[in-house]
Order: sequence, then C-alpha cells, then structure tokens
Amino acid sequence: MKKKFKPGDKVITETHSVYKTTQESLSNLNGVVKNNSDYPYNIHVEVKLPKAGKKIIGYSEFELKNLK
Repeated sequence: MKKKFKPGDKVITETHSVYKTTQESLSNLNGVVKNNSDYPYNIHVEVKLPKAGKKIIGYSEFELKNLK
C-alpha cells in the first residue's frame, strides 16, 4: 500500500473524539505528521490542543486529510 502521509506533511484531523481527560475536540486541528511507521493505522501527528499545548497523537489514515 502506498503511504498517503509522510513525515513533515501538514494535515487536518477529521475525527470527533476527545483526548484523554482534556475533553478537547480533536476535529479540525492542524498538525504535522511526525512518524508513519505503522501506516495506515497509527500515524503520529503533532497537534496543538487549545488548553493542553502540543501533543503527539496517533491517528489512522482515515482520520486525516491533507491540509491545503
């Protein structure tokens, strides 16, 4: 399978889950791909949560889209 996302790619999150106990929505956040070694199921993306600062969170390919 060809990897759609590479380290350094700018992405936007599409999932509507919340991160641990911060209750911050993870949808529509801009991020940068840091690692895609377990593609397509666990792509590590650095995002900035409004209240918690920067976090690296794992996403699947289906929860991300390229930021244009």
